[in-house]
Amino acid sequence: MEETEDQVYIELEGYGIGNFTGAYWNGGINTLATPFNRRTFKITSEDAMKPTTITLTDIGIPSNTFKLTLDDIDDPLNN
Repeated sequence: MEETEDQVYIELEGYGIGNFTGAYWNGGINTLATPFNRRTFKITSEDAMKPTTITLTDIGIPSNTFKLTLDDIDDPLNN
C-alpha cells in the first residue's frame, strides 16, 4: 500500500490463551471489530495542528465513519 500522511490502515489480530485459543476472537468479538478490521481510513480534522475532533472515514465504504473527540460524551447514543 502506498504511504500517505492522511490515511491509516487498521488490521486487528485475535489470539488465545490456554484452552481459549481462537474461541474468544471467533466467539463474537470479531463482529464488533468488523467496521475497523482490514480497513483503510482517511483522517480529517478541523485543525491539523491541534485538533479537538478527528474523523476517520473508510476509503472503501464512506458511510463507515468514526469520530474521535477530546470532549466528554455524557450520552453516546444521542451524540
